[in-house]
Amino acid sequence: EFDLSQVMFIATANNIENIPYPLRDRMTIIKLEGYSNSEKLDIAKNYLLPKILEEGAVKEKDFNITGDAIKYLIENYTKENGIRSLERILTELAQKYKVSQKIYKKCSLTCDIIDKWFGYKKLVFPKISKIPLKGVVHGLAYTEVGGDVIKIEARKIPGTGKIKATGKLGEVLKESIDTAYTCLISEMKESKLDVSNLKDYDIHIHIPEGAVPKEGTSAGIAIYSAIRSVLTEERVKQDVAMTGEITLYGDVLPVGGLKEKLAAALRSGIKTVIIPERNANDLIEIPEDIKKNLKIITIAHCEEMINVVFEIKS
Repeated sequence: EFDLSQVMFIATANNIENIPYPLRDRMTIIKLEGYSNSEKLDIAKNYLLPKILEEGAVKEKDFNITGDAIKYLIENYTKENGIRSLERILTELAQKYKVSQKIYKKCSLTCDIIDKWFGYKKLVFPKISKIPLKGVVHGLAYTEVGGDVIKIEARKIPGTGKIKATGKLGEVLKESIDTAYTCLISEMKESKLDVSNLKDYDIHIHIPEGAVPKEGTSAGIAIYSAIRSVLTEERVKQDVAMTGEITLYGDVLPVGGLKEKLAAALRSGIKTVIIPERNANDLIEIPEDIKKNLKIITIAHCEEMINVVFEIKS
């Protein structure tokens, strides 16, 4: 027999929701944030590369790669919170470099060389439209591998006043759609906007990548914006993304994974991000290279974002 009374068990997980509740309830949860791209760059230059080159018998002075090339590799070939993928691809890069030395004697590792060797692994990020669109809004999600920009689509079709939702959505996300719709219709009535013909139309909400499960409440204000767009005919600025839970009265509640979400927005070409006012204190922990390249707007109520999100008709 073994006495385990004085043993501390340490476990790691990418997604806490996948841990069975009885086990999770007996754990002390310590949440660790992912690395920003600038942090990954420092780790790659000062720790990963020296270690990989030593193990691969490649002389560091012969391994000719610039910081810009490493940054390009990080931005275009890795997506996770950690550095496992980065270490894997740097190891493969060193191996290919060692082979190339035997053929070409000297090889400078530029962005073009990286694409030539690894192009088939290059990540494809959603293209951001340069013109405002009706019924299309960019939300921000926090996934097992980091932050992501998600497209939320809405269309108005002849029907009987129902809401249809597709895209492999979880129950909580479906409830967020109902909440956003009720909030919006109530506000439109209070603002004396015409909602008399709503019973003649259905609203279809879709979040693409239909095979990927989606869950959570943080898409609330994005769903609100998508539905408002199709009902008012106002077009949505496509360089704006948002995250925040919404209540029936339009209050915007805080969300998690802010650092990863902002990093994803910057990576995808988003210029302006709307976040809950109650997440403002979290901005202290956001790296400066992210904050200086994004316009971050905090809101307490969904009506505060109207002029930011929509191309208002004059």
